[in-house]
Amino acid sequence: MKVWVQRRLDGGAALDQPVQIGESDEPLELVMLQVTDQGQRRPTKVARLIPSGQRRAIDELVMPRLFWLRGGKFVLNGVAQLRESHGVKGYSQSWLCQLALPAEVDGFKVVPLYRYGEQIARRELVDRYATTLSGKLSVVCLLDQTLGRATVRADIGAPASASAYGRGVLLDANLEWMSTDSFELSGYEHVAAHADRPAITLQQGWLCQPDWAVAEQAAPTRTYRAGREER
Repeated sequence: MKVWVQRRLDGGAALDQPVQIGESDEPLELVMLQVTDQGQRRPTKVARLIPSGQRRAIDELVMPRLFWLRGGKFVLNGVAQLRESHGVKGYSQSWLCQLALPAEVDGFKVVPLYRYGEQIARRELVDRYATTLSGKLSVVCLLDQTLGRATVRADIGAPASASAYGRGVLLDANLEWMSTDSFELSGYEHVAAHADRPAITLQQGWLCQPDWAVAEQAAPTRTYRAGREER
């Protein structure tokens, strides 16, 4: 997805003011994927920023983790690797990102990817009657009472239909991948105790997309650049 990004650290040290990455007028393509680390011979998750119309990334974040999200803004923390005289050195880095979306698009549509901890078949995910959540998406780090520890928690509106899964809360949430028009959050959902069944925590994931239906109903339509100026 297209984003504007500001770097918050330099060589592991906090900056007085975040520094824009790339040209300020044009958003960058944020892509998150698994690559093979040639030195370690193991897959590594990276987030890359690619200018429009180009293939080469201008910045990269290794082992990125989602720390905070509200509206169209979110924070990714990870490692910036810099080549120095003695080899590659890893520094802590943090990106403040803003999605390039129209001002009218401030909500998301979310499709749960698991049912009672079991992955849902792809054909069911595209069914018109599939469980869908919609509303304002937020991700914060807090102390969760159900887990009894700190966690990154994602929240969104209630599901359109009553369901025992997809309850609108995702614990230990993290950004798994991001493409041109969607992204996936992984984590767990807590299911309260019922009758003789104890409370359990199950695997869950969310396929997230901007709720473009809101923009289609709004008038007049504005560009993502105008939307950025209004946020």
